[in-house]
Amino acid sequence: MNLKSEKIKIIFAGRYNFNEILSGPEKVAKRIYTCLNNKTDSVFIEYFFDGSRYSIWQKLFGKEIIIEYDYNRIFRLGIFRILLLTIKFKPRIIHILSFERFTFIFFLLKFILNYKISYTINGIVAFENSKFRRNISLYLKMKDKIIEWGIMKFSNKLFFLSEHSIYIARKYYNILNKKIILIANGVDKIFNQVFIERKYTEKSKLNVVLVADSTRAEKGIDFILKAIQPIKNDFIFSIIGENLITYDQIKYYTKMTTDEFARFLLDQDIFISSSYFDTFSITSLEAMVAGVIPILTKETGISGYIVQSENGFVYSYGDDESLQKHLLKLKNDPQLRYKLSQNAASIFHQFRWEKISKVYLEKFYGMISE
Repeated sequence: MNLKSEKIKIIFAGRYNFNEILSGPEKVAKRIYTCLNNKTDSVFIEYFFDGSRYSIWQKLFGKEIIIEYDYNRIFRLGIFRILLLTIKFKPRIIHILSFERFTFIFFLLKFILNYKISYTINGIVAFENSKFRRNISLYLKMKDKIIEWGIMKFSNKLFFLSEHSIYIARKYYNILNKKIILIANGVDKIFNQVFIERKYTEKSKLNVVLVADSTRAEKGIDFILKAIQPIKNDFIFSIIGENLITYDQIKYYTKMTTDEFARFLLDQDIFISSSYFDTFSITSLEAMVAGVIPILTKETGISGYIVQSENGFVYSYGDDESLQKHLLKLKNDPQLRYKLSQNAASIFHQFRWEKISKVYLEKFYGMISE
């Protein structure tokens, strides 16, 4: 039988956010499901996450229909409802779109119902908890590590977003090569539309933007604020994020919807990633496709797609001298800026969500045939 003649039955599990002010994992979950829901027989499941809003009864037995029409079936379910739906739906694949504790439930039925499980790795939780989450209890750290260990061990395939994330994951877990699928995140068409509208004019000061959160040390906000001090007056710096301490001569913006961020990038010249650890960085990709020149730490996953001085720059986290050098080089060379902007934007067709989701679907068919 030709597997591709029938739609695969898939349960997608993660967080579904109606809003377009999305975290990276939320955007991945929303875009992958949206691209594949009409190409598969699928359902999206999320949990009653917020303990302040939902009761124990809901967390065990609750059901809310978020969307149910045409190909869209998105449900918020309690643990026993998840078990019942999984038994009734009889999926061939369960794909976990982000690290969530409730997903352990799928592994309890895996060997009874004979489905395959895969997982998109947006972060290495054991690494992040040990390095950056100072306010998390030892109990939760242990709980997270046990669940992450189980997902890594018992998933059939692991979708990693960069070689660097594979390297980090292997410091904590024994991961077989045959399980690893290296895949990129995608980008929305609106960022390409912004690039098409972009106009190149001489400016007295270039606009430089970065996205940060002071509660997430891995994003490097302290490093970047220190690094730009000597050249702060030579550029117009903007920071988008939350929980930020404001400094003079830097513009601050709250998190934006996808469309708002795309329009904002129209007037930006340079995008900086200052991350100590980032499995991919969708915002870096979106900036590139909009024609904004990337200067990324090598610890940022997407930096593997940067060719130095051709479509951007890469520097090591903590190397403020290299960061300053790259910024000043762009400031003083309009022709270089134009070349890098054009080359950065040219990766759009390689990273369209439609193309990335097609790769996911091919891998799902491959899992079934193994």
